[in-house]
Amino acid sequence: LIGSAPLPHPSHTDTESWPKTRSGQIITLQTTDFSHLKWWTHMHDSDLNRLMKKALKTNLQLHTARANILQAQAQLKEAHFAWLPTLNATGNGFIGGGWDTSFTPQGPFAQNSALSHINSLHFRGAFAGFVPTYSLNVLANIQQTKFASASLRLQKAIYNATKLSLISQVTGAYFRLIGQKEQRAIQTLILQDLQQLYHLEKARLKAGAHDASTLLSIEQQLAAQKAALSTLDNSIAQVENALQVLINHNPGPLKTHNTLFKLSSQALIPARLPSAVLKNRPDLIMAEETLNLSESSLGLAYANFFPTISLTGLLGSASLELRDLLKLSTSLWVAEGLASLPVVNGANYAAIKAAKAGYYAAY
Repeated sequence: LIGSAPLPHPSHTDTESWPKTRSGQIITLQTTDFSHLKWWTHMHDSDLNRLMKKALKTNLQLHTARANILQAQAQLKEAHFAWLPTLNATGNGFIGGGWDTSFTPQGPFAQNSALSHINSLHFRGAFAGFVPTYSLNVLANIQQTKFASASLRLQKAIYNATKLSLISQVTGAYFRLIGQKEQRAIQTLILQDLQQLYHLEKARLKAGAHDASTLLSIEQQLAAQKAALSTLDNSIAQVENALQVLINHNPGPLKTHNTLFKLSSQALIPARLPSAVLKNRPDLIMAEETLNLSESSLGLAYANFFPTISLTGLLGSASLELRDLLKLSTSLWVAEGLASLPVVNGANYAAIKAAKAGYYAAY
């Protein structure tokens, strides 16, 4: 059942050919994913179905888990986009000048009028265009993608765990509530019977049929039943408040119309649960993905020693003017490449040790 090869579908007549466990239990094929089975709907209780639908739609813890999944999905996209270059539009302008400039033209330049005002030097310039940039650390990008993927799977497992916990809390509280309400109805009948018995015994006492000890015993039972009924009412209120909070409502009474004896439990639990159910348990998935996160963190720590290659360039138009001296207008392009590799960095070695310890703890 756990292996990769599918088992042949057994015949209903030839039971001897069916695969079995060591104890003789027949193993049957089952394709249903029980981790997503809405088992409570098989009880055909409209109140329970309504509460569950409301809880799964409005519970704030479940909303938080969904938001964490969206965040993890965005982080995974961010890791994928890290493989792509970036392009920025930029514009730059400057102006400047000088003072106490000493310049004396000699020879033929002395007769040039363009150089007559050089002692008051002024200049300005501008640049506008696009700056593409590409920075790449192959090992870091690979590990970051693995980290983001494991984080997304972990958040999905946390969501499923939160959902299962919510389902357990709602169904458990609902069964407890209708059970306590049924118990309260029985307690009320017992109290009414005791009160009727008290009046009968009181009449017999007046007639001299017996002494006051029987009447005193009934009074004690009445007091005990009233105290038990009060405790039960308080417990019912607490369960109702808990259910209201689970469906994101203010605490208050909750109407129910069913009883435990009317609930249908036929075919509620499958006769043979496949061992594949273990693969869908959120706690096992969370443990596995936590280990994957720790492994990716260790890879990121080692990636600090992997060379990072950066490429950039300029594509646009630039102008430079030195008043009365030089005027320049041009289109230009510039390309630059850089590769760096850390040689001495104690923090990187400490990060590797920390990542190894985290991986060991997760393992």
